Amino acid sequence: MDERQSGQHDENAYDKALEAQGRALRELRADRGEKSYRLIDERALDLFGKSLPKATLSDAFRGRHISIDRLMLLVRTLMSWDQYGQECPAPRHTSEALEPWRSNSKRLIALRPRRARPEPARQTREPLPPVEPPQLDHESSPAPEIEPESAPPPVNTERFFIVPPRETAEDPYCDAPVGEVRYVPMGMPFATHDRVCSVAFSPVSGLIAVGGNSGFSGGVRLWDSAKLLPVGEPLPAPGSYTSVLSLAFSPDGSLLAVADNNRSVQQWDPATRNLVGEPLMHASTVRCMAFSPNGRHLLTGGADGTLRQWAAATRESIGEAFDAHHDAVSSIEFNPGGRLLATGGNDGIVRLWDASTFAMVGEPLVGREGTVSSVAFSPDGRLLAVGGSDHTVWLWDVATGETVGEPLEHKSPVFSVAFSPHGHLAVGVDDGTVRLWDPGTHTPIGDPLIADHSADDSAVVSVTFSADGRRLAAGSKNGRVRLWRRATGSRPARPAAAPSSLAARMVVGAMHRGSAASIGLLDDTYFLVRAVAFAPDGALFATGGAEGVLLWDLATRRPIADPMTGHSGTVSSLAFSPDGRLLASGAAGMVQLWDACTRTPVGDPIPHNGTVHALAFSPDGALLASGDRHGVRLADQVTHTPVGERLSHYDAVNSVAFSPDGRLLAMGGPGAVRLWDAATRPASSELLTRNGDGTYWVAFSPDGGLLATGGPDALRLWDPHSGKPVGDPLPRTGPVFAVAFSPDGRLLAVAGGDDGFVQLWDRDTLAPVGEPLTGYNGSVFAVAFSPDSSVLAVSGERGTVFWT
Repeated sequence: MDERQSGQHDENAYDKALEAQGRALRELRADRGEKSYRLIDERALDLFGKSLPKATLSDAFRGRHISIDRLMLLVRTLMSWDQYGQECPAPRHTSEALEPWRSNSKRLIALRPRRARPEPARQTREPLPPVEPPQLDHESSPAPEIEPESAPPPVNTERFFIVPPRETAEDPYCDAPVGEVRYVPMGMPFATHDRVCSVAFSPVSGLIAVGGNSGFSGGVRLWDSAKLLPVGEPLPAPGSYTSVLSLAFSPDGSLLAVADNNRSVQQWDPATRNLVGEPLMHASTVRCMAFSPNGRHLLTGGADGTLRQWAAATRESIGEAFDAHHDAVSSIEFNPGGRLLATGGNDGIVRLWDASTFAMVGEPLVGREGTVSSVAFSPDGRLLAVGGSDHTVWLWDVATGETVGEPLEHKSPVFSVAFSPHGHLAVGVDDGTVRLWDPGTHTPIGDPLIADHSADDSAVVSVTFSADGRRLAAGSKNGRVRLWRRATGSRPARPAAAPSSLAARMVVGAMHRGSAASIGLLDDTYFLVRAVAFAPDGALFATGGAEGVLLWDLATRRPIADPMTGHSGTVSSLAFSPDGRLLASGAAGMVQLWDACTRTPVGDPIPHNGTVHALAFSPDGALLASGDRHGVRLADQVTHTPVGERLSHYDAVNSVAFSPDGRLLAMGGPGAVRLWDAATRPASSELLTRNGDGTYWVAFSPDGGLLATGGPDALRLWDPHSGKPVGDPLPRTGPVFAVAFSPDGRLLAVAGGDDGFVQLWDRDTLAPVGEPLTGYNGSVFAVAFSPDSSVLAVSGERGTVFWT
């Protein structure tokens, strides 16, 4: 075989080996939940601090060459999800599971032709034109002349303002319009202190530092922002009754500066959790501080209006403190280039300083009423955002010293402002929300993010973005911190139902969180839950209570968004439409329909006289039955208009259910259960039972052959077609508050009483299945089976618990 044929043979073998590797990577990706490129990139950054750009992932999965380092990073990232698509520990780089991939990569190197092989043609984006730095008005500010190297350069104010444009070629979000970017919650708010004063992300890791009052758990808590778990014990406060007022990480993440109300600044090594040197003492309480972008200096601002500069390495004061404001310094921020410094004070003034000489640059930025609470530079250094007690955020052009457009209005005082690396502006507001803005258009991005909806005094006092902009954290006065992650796309992605049972996915998820094989409680749902509902495909779970309506991803047991609010009181009933597109919620005087995907209201609320305790969609989804104290109302779910007259009842209606064929409608209330013909809706209905003042609950079996009714002290089964009881009542020493058949028809769950009683019954033998389920310490108000019958949800005054 001649040299040309040998080269051709080598190329064919190499191509085939690459194709096999690409096929294996695609199979691994599919086995681990078919994660998107964006999620793979985010996961790699979270776990290893390295990015997997879209181009690299595309090459890898299409069978093209990538380096062995990128290959092993990709494989380890994919293996950090299990076969159910849930997060799990990534294999170590020495793991035997990686050996086949490493060996194959070495084989590819051996097969690679010696001569350069032309790459197959593929489409690429047109190169971006070079970005010209923004220019000032050259008639009033001409460009400086270049001086000889020996002569000192002339002072040019333009040098303060211009920052080189940030590269975004590998940014997976750079081609997403600002208006389509969303931040979705990462779990529920978590408690850290009696009161949070400052929150800071480490610039090089997933750590987030939280400082506040020390009465609860110490001065500073470190948290893993990916797992939402504390890291080690709290960093101890230097003394009793100490509050941490400000936090700042050095740019390389090696130091954490902690300012307290004892006029000192301590520096900690976050990795070793050891103090570094002696405290830095200020003449007054340190209200704010910031490291210079090169990490060499730390600047502190005091309650006496002074600024002091320190050498970060030697912890020595550089020069004397100098007066910066007539009142306390409330905020300090370096511009991205590190040459300019902005300070805001309680005197309502913002000043710009030369960061090397501390000479004031230009005139003070004035014109607002009240105090300045926070200042922040945009990533390119052109804009300065200033928030304060007058409910506004002003944007200033740093070069000209002029305001840009009208102020960004808010409903209450602004405590904190922060720019993301992508240029979004986050504003922490006294009303407990975080508002995102597009500074270019002065328009809000989406609805306000609710930092904490379950406690009083939830004013957001500190907002901060992670270094990559993918996470946003907010700390509230009530001692809680909430995180959001960045998502793209105009429509929220709905969790896909995995082929395995919901119980299996939840158990695996619980095991990864160290909860053994227990499914347990929904994440942080210790508040009262009045109603629950599974989506028909099992991908979503809804809870209703005093907080409004929450949608959950059950594999992680975490909410997928903030609560859906707007109800006049506690949400007491929920129902998904048969196709899963709509979710109905009932509360005092109203029923609201929601788009289950976008979580936005569909049409106006349907009015009612009194609280709506019962909801049910007809099997074809055309009708919605809602029960209140006057009976049951049927409404067209498309037009929201009433269908026929109200169906009257003996008393208030607490439960409604359609038979599986849609022909019958059962309603239960105090002392009575009625059956109606859902099609003809005659003037009267069949009264199955009427006995005492007990509240009756109703549920049809999946085949329609049985109707279960719960009463004051027993559960009874009926033949809904003949109206005759089936067998004797099933005993229960206490009231029955909720009943539900499993979708496979084998089990019947019965719950009630203040003792958290839950019993499972065999539908065919009418015998109890095992002992009563224990562990729910409180009154039970609702039970529901998952669509695959593998999970039972039990909700009440202590939240929601799951059994399998």
